[in-house]
Amino acid sequence: STDRAMLIQLAEVETFGVLEAILHSFVRTEHRPELDLLKRCVKRSTDKGRLAAVRLAAQQDTPHFEWLVGLLDPSYPLSSIAVAQALGASTNPKATRHLQGILTDGDAPTQLKRAARTALAQLHSQLGHQGGGLTVFEEGDGRVSLVEADEGALSEPSPDLEKPNH
Repeated sequence: STDRAMLIQLAEVETFGVLEAILHSFVRTEHRPELDLLKRCVKRSTDKGRLAAVRLAAQQDTPHFEWLVGLLDPSYPLSSIAVAQALGASTNPKATRHLQGILTDGDAPTQLKRAARTALAQLHSQLGHQGGGLTVFEEGDGRVSLVEADEGALSEPSPDLEKPNH
């Protein structure tokens, strides 16, 4: 439609709040703009606009894995959470590494770490039958340790060697 063509033209030039509104209207109307347009938009957008762009990219037939990973940025928490969710849904084994990176990043906000843990669990269940096991352990002080297991087996952190009973 003419409106959509006009919105796409505006998306090429607008910034921040206006661009955010345009991207959200694409989400609402289920319009799927070209990935190249989204790539150009995120550079000029707010976190909420980036969030809409991530959602639009994640809806496309081929989730644009490398580009999404490049949008992970603690200073954009909303869109980074959406990236983590998209990675969890991606069934791409490489996503585990990027999600682990979020968990070990001292700057990552708590909500983003929570989203990354959920996404890892989702990936784990999807990849489990392919033999790519991954387990996440949360320790009492909030630190997270990751244990990778072969053959999809769950592995426990190894206990201290037991002292022989006398």
